[in-house]
Amino acid sequence: MDKSIRYQELLKKREKAREKLDRAKKALGHPHLDFMSAHDLAESDFKVWSAYLADIEKEIKELEDLLKIKKTNSEGILRGGTAKR
Repeated sequence: MDKSIRYQELLKKREKAREKLDRAKKALGHPHLDFMSAHDLAESDFKVWSAYLADIEKEIKELEDLLKIKKTNSEGILRGGTAKR
């Protein structure tokens, strides 16, 4: 697969993973999680999305280094470097 295409796919996946992680964070603090099993499920969901997002971030960084493109920080904001187009 073309690395630049993979990079674009990962950026999209990262955004979706961040949304899911945010939902999991909100669920952990939700006042209606009175049952331990519901809290455990929310905590498990949070851990899964955290690990998934970490894997995506790692691959994005590797592709940025390989392709020598502008790097993004964890918020998706461009920082230094040069972009190939």
